[in-house]
Amino acid sequence: MATSTILLLGSVFLSEQSMVPLAHRLGDLGYRTDVCARPNGASADLVLQRYRESLSAEGPQVLLAHSNAGLYLPALLAGSTQTSAVFMDCIVPAFTGGQLPTVPADLGKDLSARAVNGLLPPWTSWWPAAAIRDLVTEEAEYQELLEQTPQVPEAYLHERLRVPRAWHLDVPAGYLLLSPGYQAELDRARDAGWPTAELSLGHLGMLRDPALVAQEVSRLIAVMS
Repeated sequence: MATSTILLLGSVFLSEQSMVPLAHRLGDLGYRTDVCARPNGASADLVLQRYRESLSAEGPQVLLAHSNAGLYLPALLAGSTQTSAVFMDCIVPAFTGGQLPTVPADLGKDLSARAVNGLLPPWTSWWPAAAIRDLVTEEAEYQELLEQTPQVPEAYLHERLRVPRAWHLDVPAGYLLLSPGYQAELDRARDAGWPTAELSLGHLGMLRDPALVAQEVSRLIAVMS
């Protein structure tokens, strides 16, 4: 029976409900799980504060971060002695530290131009509709995804996150790839000596096949321990 608590950190660009099916499957494997609630606002400070408030004060803990949430892991891991992390289809911040944009520059420029009344279009409209539809299996899940995806203030694109220098040292970490767009991040994780896993499920693989994703997360945690 697994004893670690897994805190699931979803992207600010998606509803926290996107992580719930995976939390349930991890629970079936014997883990205690908690899905971090999305902050009411969407500034980098508010997101980091909400993630920090969700950290457990007792026992070992695994932070499982998807997509944009991965950018916050260095700040959450700094100084921790009982926390490990699984990066799931997300950027691995530079080990040398520094400042990191909340989204890649090219994407941010495009999104900023599409903002209306200070709000970005929902994440589900960033890409062709057919590509989003392919990310989930059931039509009901697809409609739920469309309805629940929030709009984030355009100002979020212009913020930067502080990454502590050498944040990765003495931190057990692993990487789970879900889509080809993050192959370079998987390679960086391998170069750092982290255990890794690959699934061809698309960026929302935790919705498409949460049971399979849970199995791979569990395997990574076992190797990291």
